[in-house]
Amino acid sequence: MSRRNDKGYVRGYDVRTGKRLWIFHTIPQPGEAGNETWLKDSWAYTGNAGNWGQMSGDPELGYVYLATEMPTGDYYGGHRPGANLFSDCIVAIEVKTGKRIWYFQAIHHDMWDWDFPCAPIFVSPSTDPRLPRRKKKCCGGWSPTPWCVPCTGSVERTVSWPRFCVGASRT
Repeated sequence: MSRRNDKGYVRGYDVRTGKRLWIFHTIPQPGEAGNETWLKDSWAYTGNAGNWGQMSGDPELGYVYLATEMPTGDYYGGHRPGANLFSDCIVAIEVKTGKRIWYFQAIHHDMWDWDFPCAPIFVSPSTDPRLPRRKKKCCGGWSPTPWCVPCTGSVERTVSWPRFCVGASRT
């Protein structure tokens, strides 16, 4: 098992010029939020943690939702101590700027390869089956476990962030 591999950074490009507009470091660099979760400088050599599968987009808000994979070392994580943010996450990013809006990390320090293999999904839940579905969109992600992790109360309000799960955080 290798502890090194290419990092799975996510980039935004201008479709007309091909110019890169932004980059989201799924393994945060020094000075970026989340770098402190990669102990003993493990951010420097660890790879992967890229967008694992398709992205989901919300053109109304201008957000894209990523589902990231685990860092290098399937079934072993001794070389990368810490929670390893933004691996095993669903992350909402503003398409124009690359600004992180919110995230939810499903597994801190994944050693089981239980990352999200498919695009985040939107649902309009109702807490009472006798009532019509709400107009509120919620976001969730399927993991290989067969769990669907509901990550947010609402993606339609720009101030919303994940509410239902431990480990969720706004920017």
